[in-house]
Amino acid sequence: MTARPLPASPNLDQLKRQAKELRRRLEVAGILLDAGADIAARDEFASTALAWAARANAVQMAEFLLARGAPVNPPDGEPCATPLMWAERRGNAEVAAILRRHGA
Repeated sequence: MTARPLPASPNLDQLKRQAKELRRRLEVAGILLDAGADIAARDEFASTALAWAARANAVQMAEFLLARGAPVNPPDGEPCATPLMWAERRGNAEVAAILRRHGA
């Protein structure tokens, strides 16, 4: 009896696309920082990239930004929440733990 290949899983395909997109985002972030972008810059909502990573539970992006020197405790917009406060508020325990390890 010969084994038949398993059909492609939509979940596996989705995970592959997400992994590829994450690698692209990390590459773009690295290019921008290497070109002189301010890692502590704020957007129109007064949020830093690290705060957005904390909100979105973007573990690898948070680790990347911290490794590149992102400030761990800047106040972040209204009501002046830090990245740790955003991670905890959203229930993003893994990012919260990473932030604590970096002094938050």
